[in-house]
Amino acid sequence: MRIRKIIQLKSELKQLLREPLLALLLLLPLIMPYLILGISHFVTPYVLGYLGFNLMDYHQYIFYTICVITPGLLGIVIGFRMLDDKDEGISELMSITPAGQRGYLYNRLGFISALSIIYTFYIYLLWPYKIISIPQLVLVSLPLAGYGLILGSVLFIIAPDKVKGLTYAKVLNLLLIFGFSELIPVQGIKFVGYGMPTYWLFKILTDPTPYNLVIAYT
Repeated sequence: MRIRKIIQLKSELKQLLREPLLALLLLLPLIMPYLILGISHFVTPYVLGYLGFNLMDYHQYIFYTICVITPGLLGIVIGFRMLDDKDEGISELMSITPAGQRGYLYNRLGFISALSIIYTFYIYLLWPYKIISIPQLVLVSLPLAGYGLILGSVLFIIAPDKVKGLTYAKVLNLLLIFGFSELIPVQGIKFVGYGMPTYWLFKILTDPTPYNLVIAYT
């Protein structure tokens, strides 16, 4: 059973890497920490000189951005993969197999959730500012993986094709903004943020108290 699962995961990975767009979205999180850290360190002296504040004082927001964009990208990958399956009728054919549609969804979503958790630890190990401990990261990685699953599932349900799916994906990933609610001087945005998953993802990434974790998990 375990060997069969490994073979299925390898097959899924190969299929994803065959499509340039999906391969890019799948591999982008691997270079994103280097890219964002490099840009931040390059831009910081200019921001400090012209605006008078150190950009790296807000490193927790940069860390949050990378951590949340990653499952967001992976959610798009699996959402597009399932849209392909819908177009080809594969998702309907799965209903008559022993695994059924539930097994189909478990395989697809399980693959991307496992990858989200692996990428979260990868980002944490590369990040020079250790905001939280590894035990706390274990608890934080699960809601992050869940966020990717939600985006992928929503794309699969509401998008009729990949073209419109890309538009919907851009809109859904704008939820990232609510993690910056405490910085944005717009009246009421923090109140709206309380009802958004990304606000609580920011809270548990920077302050994983039991209260914040309970809210994030619910």
